[in-house]
Amino acid sequence: MAGTGLGLSICRGFIEAHGGGIVAHDGPQGVGTTIVITLPMTAMPTVAEDDEDLQDGSAEGN
Repeated sequence: MAGTGLGLSICRGFIEAHGGGIVAHDGPQGVGTTIVITLPMTAMPTVAEDDEDLQDGSAEGN
């Protein structure tokens, strides 16, 4: 089954839009391919104390 060859290009666009990078290398012992994806690490967002409905999950799906 043949593809269009756009997969890595599309992934690169998404990853770079998030400040990351993607590189392809030869696989171990020259067999296959190894894809290395890096993304920046940021702090988890915090929920304000007055947003109790969000903290206990009761506002989900509303």
